[in-house]
Amino acid sequence: MKRVILIFLLSIFIYADVNIDSLEKEANKGSIKAILKLANIYENGIGVKKDLTKAKGLYLKAVKLGNSDAKLSIALVELERSVDRNVSLNNSVTLKDREHIFTDLTKDDIKDLIIKAKQGDKNAIFSLGVIYENGYGVVKQDKKRAISLYKKAYSLGSKKAESILELEGVITE
Repeated sequence: MKRVILIFLLSIFIYADVNIDSLEKEANKGSIKAILKLANIYENGIGVKKDLTKAKGLYLKAVKLGNSDAKLSIALVELERSVDRNVSLNNSVTLKDREHIFTDLTKDDIKDLIIKAKQGDKNAIFSLGVIYENGYGVVKQDKKRAISLYKKAYSLGSKKAESILELEGVITE
C-alpha cells in the first residue's frame, strides 16, 4: 500500500507543472510523447477526473502512430475496467471453481499487478498473460492478448514467458 501511495505522489509531482491544454495541442499535432502523457494522466486521474475511456482512446491513437507499447497499456486499461465492474461487496474478484490458482486475488491485488506491469515488471506482465490465456475471473480468455503479454515479458527477460512462447511455437531455441 505504501508503494501505491508513493507512486501516486510521485505521479502528482511529475505532472504538477503539466498544462493539459498545451499537452492536448501537442497531442493533436501527433506528438506520441504528449499523447502518452495525456493517456497516463486520464488513466490515473492526475489533476483531472479519471477517465479510462479517454485514456484508451489516446492509447489507440498512439498505436495508430506506431507506438507498440501503447497496446499493452490498452490491455491494462481494459483489465482495470473489467475489474472495476466485476468486484463483489467483499472486494474480491469473482472466480470460478476451476480457477483455484487465483482464488485469493482481490481487486487491490489485480490493481497492484496492473501498476507493476505498467512499470515494466516482467513478472507482472507474465502473470497478466496467464490470466488472459486462461480467462481467470472477470477477464475473458484471449489467447492473442496473452501471447502479446508473454512476448512483452520475454523481451524484458522473462524465462517463464520464453518457455511458454517456445511451447506455443512462437519462438524457437
